[in-house]
Amino acid sequence: MQTFLIRAGLVAALLSLHPRAGEAQETLDAVRDLYSSAAYEDALTVLDRLSTTTGPAADRFPINKYRAFCYLALGRTTEAEHVIENLISDNPLYLPSDSEASPRLRSAFSAVRQRMLPSIVQQKYAAAKVAFDHKNYEAAEAGFAEIVDALADPDLGAAGSRPPLSDIGTLALGFRDLSAQAVARAAAAAAAAAEAAEAAAAAEAAALAEAARVREAAAALPTPPRIFSLADAGVSPPVIIRQDFPQYPLQFGPMTDGALDILIDETGTVEEAVMRASVNPRYDRLALAATKNWKFKPATVDGKPVKFRKSISVSLKTGVEGRL
Repeated sequence: MQTFLIRAGLVAALLSLHPRAGEAQETLDAVRDLYSSAAYEDALTVLDRLSTTTGPAADRFPINKYRAFCYLALGRTTEAEHVIENLISDNPLYLPSDSEASPRLRSAFSAVRQRMLPSIVQQKYAAAKVAFDHKNYEAAEAGFAEIVDALADPDLGAAGSRPPLSDIGTLALGFRDLSAQAVARAAAAAAAAAEAAEAAAAAEAAALAEAARVREAAAALPTPPRIFSLADAGVSPPVIIRQDFPQYPLQFGPMTDGALDILIDETGTVEEAVMRASVNPRYDRLALAATKNWKFKPATVDGKPVKFRKSISVSLKTGVEGRL
């Protein structure tokens, strides 16, 4: 009587639970205790409650396993076989271990498996082939591997070595290997792509760092001095101290009016000279050489010497030294 009251109290407590992730396992442990103490009806009551609050197939499997154990222990063979069919459909390779089921229970599972495995193997092969055709090679490899394992199951017996299962076994082996090769190729390609992306990212980072270094170096350079001209307000132009053109040699032949641009630095020295319009190619060289000896009082802005670009019109007479 005391044992009955304890069991009744345990069942009532379990029925009051609303199992969540952490509580579900504790409730299953209690079901296992009820089963171990031969309280099969009480265990089924708790299992009925659990089945209404448990979702995924992975959670339903242990519930259905103990439901089948209880039905078999109570001699409710038809109900037990129906539950075992659901278990084998979820996991064709499942067979209770010696530690969790008696030989009689294991025999009941084997009988259902012997009846179901041939059709399950064919269904699994069809599903794996669909995955292969859709290039879902990881799922295909797992599916074909499961078929190969199932065909080696002792419960299949001689059926596994006869058509159509023997043919399915041959095909499953081939497709399993092809799927594994495709998975390996995809993994290698993904690794190569990741390596290439990493190298590209490193190269981009190096380029950005170099660009930043160049910008910093450019920013550190002194700002080149401004060059003024007559177009600028507030500038006092340079004053000529010496600006002599060489005589034009008769042997140079024809000449035309030309134009010369010079850049006068802050010391009054000609820093740069360019013939904008040629007088005569040979004379141009003499004129440009002469500018190296020219001297000016430098241009100023607010009394400070500055660089100045000056344009000079060149009009000469043969054999006459120019002074402009």
